[in-house]
Amino acid sequence: YRIEFEDSDRNISIFCGQSIFIKFVFLSENNESNLGVALVVKRFDETVVFGSGSNVQGVLTDGSSSKWYVNIDLGKIPINEGNYSIDLYFVTGDTQIAKFSNAISLEVGSSDVFGGGKIIPSSKHWGDFYWESNWNISI
Repeated sequence: YRIEFEDSDRNISIFCGQSIFIKFVFLSENNESNLGVALVVKRFDETVVFGSGSNVQGVLTDGSSSKWYVNIDLGKIPINEGNYSIDLYFVTGDTQIAKFSNAISLEVGSSDVFGGGKIIPSSKHWGDFYWESNWNISI
């Protein structure tokens, strides 16, 4: 098994608050049916930050092929600044057929996500995620 990326897709660089898009081709020597794809985003110390999977979300593929085009739109994950890696998993039914550890690097830069002129504190102080909340503070 192998995966092929366009040059820029293996190394993703975004700022906090931007969408994350992943695009690649999964190749197999044999035809695979009902392919499912999952990913796990980790810190470089191997701590899992979050995961997502097509099968878990009920996305089913049709047909059988040795070449699958995979497009993943993770949306605007509220992930804080830092360097992460992404593992990719491939399944047919409930059977894992391939795993690519550290297949993608993800660099997230800090930014003024909420538009108030303040940069989000680093992940060292706020953890892996920032969160928009509704605040009411009064006397």
